[in-house]
Amino acid sequence: MNKTFKFRANAGFSLVELMVALVLTSFLVLGLVQVFSASRTAYQSSMGVSRTQEGGRFAMDFLQRDFRLVGHSGCTNDRAHFVNAQVVGDAEFYNHLAGTSGGVVPDTNAATAHLRFDVPMQGFEATVPGATTPGSTIVLSAMTTPASAVPGAGSWSPTIPTGIYAGMTTNGVRPRTGSDVVILRVYSGESAPVLTAPTAGPITTSAALAGTPGNTFAVANCVASSVFRSSNTTGTSFTLAGNATGFTTNGQEFYANTGSNLYHADVYVYFVGFRNATPTTPPSLYRAHWNGAWTNEELVEGVDMIQMTYGQDVALVNGSVDTYAAASVVSSATPVDAAVWRAVGTVRLGLLLRSPDRAGSYTDSTAGATRNIPIAGGAASGGYLVTVSANDGFLRVPYDNVIAFRNRLIGN
Repeated sequence: MNKTFKFRANAGFSLVELMVALVLTSFLVLGLVQVFSASRTAYQSSMGVSRTQEGGRFAMDFLQRDFRLVGHSGCTNDRAHFVNAQVVGDAEFYNHLAGTSGGVVPDTNAATAHLRFDVPMQGFEATVPGATTPGSTIVLSAMTTPASAVPGAGSWSPTIPTGIYAGMTTNGVRPRTGSDVVILRVYSGESAPVLTAPTAGPITTSAALAGTPGNTFAVANCVASSVFRSSNTTGTSFTLAGNATGFTTNGQEFYANTGSNLYHADVYVYFVGFRNATPTTPPSLYRAHWNGAWTNEELVEGVDMIQMTYGQDVALVNGSVDTYAAASVVSSATPVDAAVWRAVGTVRLGLLLRSPDRAGSYTDSTAGATRNIPIAGGAASGGYLVTVSANDGFLRVPYDNVIAFRNRLIGN
């Protein structure tokens, strides 16, 4: 039996059905885009918060550790050595490094100013692009960027000496204007008891202290304190370089078997800078370190600026802070007024941290006008106000702290 098959034409989507499908698909895609965008923004924000918190914690840790060594000079502090010298008329601090005369007179040469261990700490106030004294408003966009020319040492008050500025620019680092600078000359926490310290011949110690020829060391007890460069180090033997007669024989600079200790004598310069001229390079907190030669250490990425004011014992008698002032107010003398800086007992720090990458922050990225960020209590409270451009896109967080120099306060 014959069968008859009838074929129907293949049925497809009508134009209306296709348009409805496209509209629904578009809604789904837009929804997915919104979900991914929100997730990306949340990730960027959380990463920005995490990085700024981590950076702030590390920056403060470095600064606190080194600042708290200021004034340490063996079993007594630096002020005690100089006050006693004024009373009894006999020096108790000796500097055997380059540029000194007879191991006593301080060096006033700008090229070797970093060797002024009679001034354990000194600040330099940023004056370019404008004043950064307490109460000032600082425009962030006016500060130098990676592509800007390297600023001169005269961008700070007092002018940064050439020897110190050389350390800041080691390895091509570009210091940033608008951010304060501080130099610390300290005896390290690591020490070794002294066995012998003859007027001729090497100092010997009962324990090894790491070092290489050319490193600087400090030897101190309750009577005197000296810094010198060692021409050789064998772990327990340290020779006074460039001085054949060794330490003086006047009865004061005598360290053998008198409770003396040997320390590393280190110089640290804290500042904000850029590692190169690439426009996308974020600013970082740097520490230029000198111990016979300069090295430049990038400590924390994403530090926009550091602002500092210094607590002074104006009366120079009671070991307590009377007032806070910017570095240019404490002393603008060149060479440095050593006695004034030895009267500083605390430092008030204001740091501005930013996320290394754009953080998707609503406050920073979508604000219709400039944003004002208070640092160290804000301008009205003796701090600062930082103006950030609109649509900047970076998360910024201020961090404040007051660090006391435990070697200079009451009881020391």
